[in-house]
Amino acid sequence: MKKKKTIFQKKKIDEKFFIETVEKITHNLVHKFKFGYHTPADIKQQAYIYALEGLEKYDNSRPLENFLWTHIRNRLFNYKRNNYKRPDAPCLTCPFFLKNEANTEHNCAQFEIKTDCDLFHSWNKRNSQKQSLMNLSVLETPNNAKTVNVNQEDKELLDKIEQSIIDPEIRKIYIKHKNHCKVSKADFTKLTSYIKSLNLK
Repeated sequence: MKKKKTIFQKKKIDEKFFIETVEKITHNLVHKFKFGYHTPADIKQQAYIYALEGLEKYDNSRPLENFLWTHIRNRLFNYKRNNYKRPDAPCLTCPFFLKNEANTEHNCAQFEIKTDCDLFHSWNKRNSQKQSLMNLSVLETPNNAKTVNVNQEDKELLDKIEQSIIDPEIRKIYIKHKNHCKVSKADFTKLTSYIKSLNLK
């Protein structure tokens, strides 16, 4: 029976060269794209997945490094945007946006306090909730028994989280954590992954 060709054989790319190229790219990109509880090692692993997926589209018309750099960077940008923060505030397309003051805090002709604008407030709230979920700043780190001051928005988010945890095992971990009982790193990872999967808005 004929062996199925690997992606490296199909694209006529040396596997060792591919790994060296991805290593070089990730060395420069991972720290820029790490976020929340994702470590540089997590982002590097994600970059390898994107690099392998990108090979399907590679046509040898340009250097592999240039192709993979662009592909990995764009995919990591989208990954961070979708899971952590959308970088472009609605201000950029607003008629009240002052282009000459773009790099300052006072770039709105209508609102002195940006959060008074419904569009900006809504965008900012969604981003803050995403960041809270990914940083889990509304939870404490494992085995940290300090009291945390929780603002109103974080309190609402915590209430949503608590109401949404229906898995008995995860709920048990959450309650232990909430009550400052010792939680293993593995259990804390289970809890954070579960909360992320809830896609709370």
